[in-house]
Amino acid sequence: MIDNNLISPFLTLFAMAGGLIVLMIIVKRMILKNKSLNSNIELKILSKLPLRQKSSLYIVKIGTRTLLIGATDQNVRAIADVSSEFNKNIEQDLLRKKPQSISGQNEISKTENDLSFSNFIKSAFKRQRN
Repeated sequence: MIDNNLISPFLTLFAMAGGLIVLMIIVKRMILKNKSLNSNIELKILSKLPLRQKSSLYIVKIGTRTLLIGATDQNVRAIADVSSEFNKNIEQDLLRKKPQSISGQNEISKTENDLSFSNFIKSAFKRQRN
């Protein structure tokens, strides 16, 4: 009927397939466990400025720190910690959004307190040079 020479390779094949399935389940559980551990990190990209086709500047908030990061297709580099500068600009933005007085005494110059990304980058580089 069925030859032992045919049964042995099929049993080996099923044992190997079962072993691979068990290994895949274990690896999947390990990956999901590590993924849930890393989800506690608060990471948010606040702004992106493309410089060239494969390079960009990012302002990234990691926990309580705000970093200016340069990224290319080959590496990523933290340029400056801009937490204090970023918080100062947010405070100025909140002051600017307050209702203006009727006489216009509290009017703020747009060029001095402009919160554009380019002015933020300029102020970060000025601070780094000094």
